[in-house]
Amino acid sequence: GQKFEMAFGNNKFSMVVKKVQHDAKLSTELKEEITTSGSFIIVTVDIVNLGSEAVIFKLGTDPELKDDKDRHYTLYGKSLKVGTLQPGVAKEAPYVFEVPKDATGLKFIVRDKTNIAKSVDLKR
Repeated sequence: GQKFEMAFGNNKFSMVVKKVQHDAKLSTELKEEITTSGSFIIVTVDIVNLGSEAVIFKLGTDPELKDDKDRHYTLYGKSLKVGTLQPGVAKEAPYVFEVPKDATGLKFIVRDKTNIAKSVDLKR
């Protein structure tokens, strides 16, 4: 439920972490199962366009996870695109990471055009 605001170009957005899931396997759209010796962390967020016109949302840099051992984890697979955001309408976006089982103290980190990291502590 933590919320923060971001700026990309002249556009402003808010992001709220809705839920965090931990799993040892994922299912693809083709119903294939992907497993890991660690954990898949799925961070689901709501993104809202704070402007007055529809805009295409694309993060300037992909979000990452960081653990309390200062290890950084990038998105699993390709970057996820949210697409066109209408003003004031929340759009859900899941971000998937693969981390080792011993990863604790995870933080979800996003950087915007100010290059100031926005960080959300994840329970684990």
